[in-house]
Amino acid sequence: MNMKLNIKPIAITIIVIGFLFLLKFQFPHYRISSNHMLPTLLKNDVVLVNKFIKGNSLKNNDICVFKFDDKQQISRIVGLPGDKLEIVNGVLFVNDVEQSKIATSFTYKVLLGNHPPLAEYDVMLLLQPSNQYEEYTAELTNEQAKKFSEFDFVKSISKVIHPKGYYYTFSKNPIFPNKSSFNWSRDNYGPLKVPKNCCFVLGDNRHQSLDSRYWGFVKEDDIIGKMMATIYSSNE
Repeated sequence: MNMKLNIKPIAITIIVIGFLFLLKFQFPHYRISSNHMLPTLLKNDVVLVNKFIKGNSLKNNDICVFKFDDKQQISRIVGLPGDKLEIVNGVLFVNDVEQSKIATSFTYKVLLGNHPPLAEYDVMLLLQPSNQYEEYTAELTNEQAKKFSEFDFVKSISKVIHPKGYYYTFSKNPIFPNKSSFNWSRDNYGPLKVPKNCCFVLGDNRHQSLDSRYWGFVKEDDIIGKMMATIYSSNE
C-alpha cells in the first residue's frame, strides 16, 4: 500500500521551531546578579535583551548588556562618542547638563534617636546597622532619603560623598584612567571625553557598582544587546 507523506505539517513545525530558536537567540534573557542597578533593577530580576542593535542606534540612558573581562555585564550608557562627562559630588553632568531624570541610589549614613520598632516602617527595612550606637547605612534614592529625614527620630542623614583625592584602587591601579595625579574619586570624577566607537557606563546604584569609573570605556563592538523589558521582578 502506498503511503503519502504530508509535508505541510512537517514544514510548519520546522518553521515554528526555527522561529522560536531565532527568537531565543536574538532576544535572550539576562538575570541581574547584584543590586548595582538599584532602584531600576533588583538582584535576581530577569530582563529581556534585544541583540538587533548597532552602535549608531544606541542612546544615552539605554541599559545594555556587554562583554567585559570575559564576562557579561549590564549597566546604563551615560556617555556616547564625543560626549563630555563629569561627576561633581555624586551628580552626573553630560555636556555640562545635569542628568536628573534617571532615579539613582547612593549610600547614606543614618543616625537614629529613640525610635519605635523599625519593622513598623517599610522604609526602615532598608537600614543596615553599622554599630551598636544606632548608626546605620542604607542604599537610598534621593526621594527615600527625604522620606527618612521627615521622621522625628532620625537625628541625621547624610550622603557618603568621596572628595577628590580620596584614594582607592581597582585591580591594583587608581580608578580609570589609572592616573593618581588626577585625584579623581567615584563621586568627583572627570571631566573626560568619550572617544570614538566607545561608551561610558554607570550602574544606577552609584556607590555599589563597578563600571566605567573603575575599568574604563566599553567598546561598541563589545555591546551584546539593549534591555527591552523586565520579564520577572524579585520585588513582586
